[in-house]
Amino acid sequence: MALQSTTRGYQGRGRFILRPIGGGRPFELGNVTGFSESIEIDRQSRQDYTTAAGGELDVTERVTSFTFEATCNDVTPQNLAAAFLANADLVGEQAVNDEVVSAWSGARVGLRYIPDPDQAITVATDAETPVSLVEGDDYDRTPHGIRIKDEPVNITFADENEEKQLKVSYQRNPQYLIQALTAAQQLYELRWEGLNAVDGGNPMHATYFRIKLSPTSGFQRHGGDDFAELTLAGTVLADETRTGAGLSKFQEMAMI
Repeated sequence: MALQSTTRGYQGRGRFILRPIGGGRPFELGNVTGFSESIEIDRQSRQDYTTAAGGELDVTERVTSFTFEATCNDVTPQNLAAAFLANADLVGEQAVNDEVVSAWSGARVGLRYIPDPDQAITVATDAETPVSLVEGDDYDRTPHGIRIKDEPVNITFADENEEKQLKVSYQRNPQYLIQALTAAQQLYELRWEGLNAVDGGNPMHATYFRIKLSPTSGFQRHGGDDFAELTLAGTVLADETRTGAGLSKFQEMAMI
């Protein structure tokens, strides 16, 4: 039996899918907790000066922009890349040999890559005759690297300000590297595969044929008791390839 609407009450749910117009794999924005659209206009009117009461004789309104804002609480490499005008590259497992780092007594030392916690690491002084450091005696491991002991056994710091160079070898865990502000604003097609939760889950969809995302205006990287949210804003642009009587160059919607 064909789908029918039983109410015009509305609660939108669904999935948002971005497809790079220049080519590439589409990706979902994930759990989008809010999506709002706004059409801005330039309003000009012709005032009536023939009476004391005034009023308007004519008015024209021209659309100046069609924008949207999405709030996501799925923080994915693809979402972050889109929000920070970044390139996101997946790098695989690999041995990293003799990464040179600066160390101080009692200080944490971060490595460039997230290390595999199940694989051994080696730490030695960066010297002509290197001295090997021992885990537990000279340093402890952290999720991001190592922490030098306050009073290590096999190396000596004259005071807390003395810096020493170390070489660390470890196994890189597979991870995404996201390089912020390295990519130009991309053009996407945005498709919403939606449903109306109060109308029996009847399907709806909307396609924004050509959009450009802006850098994020809000992302709480740290702190707070609630789940972090990532705000994405964009502009809906005209798609000049859409031709034909009555066809929108901006957006098409379908509903039961």
